[in-house]
Amino acid sequence: MRLKRPLGAPWVQIVAGTLFVAGVALGLSVEPLLFILAAVGAFMPDLLRCIGILRDFDGFQNLAATAAARLAVILSGFYVAIVTVAAASGRIPEERVRDVLLTVFILLSVTRFVAYQVRFWNPLKAAPRIFIVFGAFWSVFVALSEFGNWTALLLETLVVVAPFAAGAVLVRRFPRVVGSICLVLSVGAFVFFNLHRLFVGNLGALIVFLLIPSPLIVVGVGMLTVETEEEK
Repeated sequence: MRLKRPLGAPWVQIVAGTLFVAGVALGLSVEPLLFILAAVGAFMPDLLRCIGILRDFDGFQNLAATAAARLAVILSGFYVAIVTVAAASGRIPEERVRDVLLTVFILLSVTRFVAYQVRFWNPLKAAPRIFIVFGAFWSVFVALSEFGNWTALLLETLVVVAPFAAGAVLVRRFPRVVGSICLVLSVGAFVFFNLHRLFVGNLGALIVFLLIPSPLIVVGVGMLTVETEEEK
């Protein structure tokens, strides 16, 4: 059996993205077993494409997906090698193994998604999609984590969710301005969340870096280097 869809109706990506966002948010805030939803959303469509069951990509989409997957594997391979050396030297206690595996999964998934968006679309078209997906993830995560604590919910929504939502709305109209703000916010997030700890092996800081500053940096650099319609 082969599943096909017209290029203009990306229901596979919508379902996969929803499963990934819900799985990571629920896995981090409610029950780790629910990360299986994120795994299905992140990797099942590509697996089905590889074995020929799902045929929803054209040739250019397949090339973009292949390049994105290659980058994700390369970065994750380097990370696993570093972690293996650290574990062999006794620097990673056994109770942190779960965090190590989670970090590998987040690194693979985030790199695969962002690289595909940038590779398939130009940066200007990729930026709103990146903002929407990461904004949706943080919306679900904040809502689940702070439900009932309305002050914290409002504060975290303003600090974390609002920038992604505003970026999704404004980036196509003001790419240079939004790009500059993204780079400033990425530095601010690095300071606000004490992400310097990732340089001493703090896995939680690395996960936050992958989910907040890294997409802001990608979008920021992309918006400052892309050729807009007015410049063509």
